[in-house]
Order: sequence, then structure tokens, then C-alpha cells
Amino acid sequence: VADFRRARLLEPHYAGLPFSEGQFWIQSQPGLALIAWRETLRRARPPLDEEFYGAMLTSPSNPDFRSQLLTLGQDRLPLQLAWFLSAPPAEARAHLDEISAAVQHGTASQQATFNRRAEEIGKPPAGAALP
Repeated sequence: VADFRRARLLEPHYAGLPFSEGQFWIQSQPGLALIAWRETLRRARPPLDEEFYGAMLTSPSNPDFRSQLLTLGQDRLPLQLAWFLSAPPAEARAHLDEISAAVQHGTASQQATFNRRAEEIGKPPAGAALP
């Protein structure tokens, strides 16, 4: 941990370093991976943040960890959508309202992407009336 901390201090702007650190920790200490990946996203600006986040989403994880990854993408609609598209249906449904609220402020393309996934997982599109 101390070595990674020193390395981050020596490279304060490079997002690849904390990303690699997270990859190192993911199998043994996922909590440390989340800390490192939070730093990755702080350093990475769009569209690079989306690339890093996409790689994070492909890491082996459990539902609790994936939920925490969603939290890392908070306030960044492209990241929330990436999570929503990659999450198993049951997990995506559990966060449907939260992401639906964010998508309302997104582009037409983002809204359409959200609506397609919402329909796919068995929920009506945002704003649609239930039958």
C-alpha cells in the first residue's frame, strides 16, 4: 500500500497508475481496488474515463462490488449508462430509478440507449405508463 501511495505522489496526474493498482488489488482486497479506481476516475477526463471505467466493469466481481462501481460513476451519466448496460438484469433493475433520473438530463441518444436497456430487462421506458 505504501509503495502505491508513493508512486501516486510521484505521478499525480497519470490515471493509468491507480488503475493498475486497482487491477492488482481486485482479487485479494476489492476495497483497495475501489479506492485506487476512484482515484483513476478523478484523474481521467472524458473520454478516457469511459475507457478506464469500461475496463473496471469487466473485472471479476460480485453484486455488492458492482453496486460500488456504480457509485464511482456517480454524477457522470456516460459512466452510469455503461454500468447499466453491463449489469445483470436484476442488478440493473435495482438501480433503474436512480439512473432514469440522471438520464432525464442526458442527450436524446443517451435516453434512447437507456430506454432500450430498460425494455430489455423488463421495465417500461422512462416516462412510459404501465399497462
